[in-house]
Amino acid sequence: MLRQLPLYSCLLLSVLLLTAGCQSGQDFSSVSGQVTMDGKPLADAIVAFDPGSGNRPAIGTTDADGQYQLQYTANQMGTAPGSYTVRISSAASQGEGQPQRRSSIPTKYNEQSELTVEVTPGTNRNVNFELQSK
Repeated sequence: MLRQLPLYSCLLLSVLLLTAGCQSGQDFSSVSGQVTMDGKPLADAIVAFDPGSGNRPAIGTTDADGQYQLQYTANQMGTAPGSYTVRISSAASQGEGQPQRRSSIPTKYNEQSELTVEVTPGTNRNVNFELQSK
């Protein structure tokens, strides 16, 4: 048993180092703001901060007042500091068997987004987007 103690110690140390590395991860910044369309709050919109390069976007959904807060995963709010293309699309759900409704949000804010933002370390409040329907 005493001979195996160094082996067990090495295994335990390896497991501890691996789990510590997984938990430290990158720092996340909180991001919140309001989305308006033609000066009015835009409810039920999906706000996605896309970092590009095939990386996972952070997403928020606007409430009745157009307010959103980004969430990276179910357990992680915010997103990493950096540059993002912002895509805003309609979150209105469709009933089963109903035809697809055309989004009232112009493509320059979603598929062909012209919106960009720089997320800084810490808290990013009032990251607002004022969209125009025309």
